[in-house]
Amino acid sequence: LCSQWVEKLHRKYLVEWIKKHKIKDTSVQDIKTQPENNMSEKTEIKYDDEYSDMKVGEIAKKVLTEVLTGGNVTPEEINKLLTKEYSKEMFNLSSFAVLADENNEEIDNKRYYKDLITINGANYKLCSQWVEKLHRKYLVEWIEDHK
Repeated sequence: LCSQWVEKLHRKYLVEWIKKHKIKDTSVQDIKTQPENNMSEKTEIKYDDEYSDMKVGEIAKKVLTEVLTGGNVTPEEINKLLTKEYSKEMFNLSSFAVLADENNEEIDNKRYYKDLITINGANYKLCSQWVEKLHRKYLVEWIEDHK
């Protein structure tokens, strides 16, 4: 089952699917009876971290890039970031956090910033698929651990 559900984006379609397939499970019934969110209504979430004035994508593009290119991250850690398993474990991402530039023909480039970052003389692309509720906490924790 997909772990990347976002309430405001997916709830409506999930409820429609449940109705269409006439699911009778009681846990699903609870979902169907909850009021639906107004998709046009924006709820601003306040974060209590040193990047509270930045969105998660900005944190990744600016701060994570600075940390990765600043020389404090070990080559072993960079190699781990090149794996989906570690990216999932550390950031809850479903794609690579960092992608080696020479591998970019095999991967969907829409998921990565087009600007290359250079780490220890090699070029990489940084994941651009960051979602506040899913990734921010993990991203900030990793940054704090590797500053």
